[in-house]
Amino acid sequence: MTDHELLSSLSDMMDSKLSPIKSDIGILKEEVSGLRKDVDILKEDVGTLKTEVKELRKDVDILKEDVGTLKTEVKELRKDVDTLKGDVNTLKEDVDTLKEDVGTLKEDVETLNTESRILKKGIRILNLKMENDLSPRLQNIEECYISTFYRYRDGIVQTEQMQADIEVLKSVVKDHSKTIQRFLIP
Repeated sequence: MTDHELLSSLSDMMDSKLSPIKSDIGILKEEVSGLRKDVDILKEDVGTLKTEVKELRKDVDILKEDVGTLKTEVKELRKDVDTLKGDVNTLKEDVDTLKEDVGTLKEDVETLNTESRILKKGIRILNLKMENDLSPRLQNIEECYISTFYRYRDGIVQTEQMQADIEVLKSVVKDHSKTIQRFLIP
């Protein structure tokens, strides 16, 4: 595997690991945007409530018989304010949770960066080891095999020549043996 392929593979792996984090960040951004809209609506509602309270104060002199109704409405408003306080507290908790999640994400990104640096260093070390240690060894092994090949090839040729010479010698010895036996046995 070439350096480029290895780096491409590592890049793809990092992209696949970072993709869920990016998705989570997008979701967090959407949730924060929704929370901001809710806060704006709550501010508008509070502004509306303030306007209504001012109008009620003006009408108090005119509508004394409606004081009981106004007290009931004030109690409801207090409940709403308590509900709003609860909602604000919930929003604060949600924001705190978001802060924790963002902190966790930052730690994860730092961990990934550290791991990436470690991987890059390891790749650099492997490349140097291959260049300085393995390549010369492989070249030496190749040279040994090539020289051995030529020796064996030359030895095979010599062996074949020797066998041919031996066959010729056998033939000559047979012929001479027959000739000598003819002279000896008349």
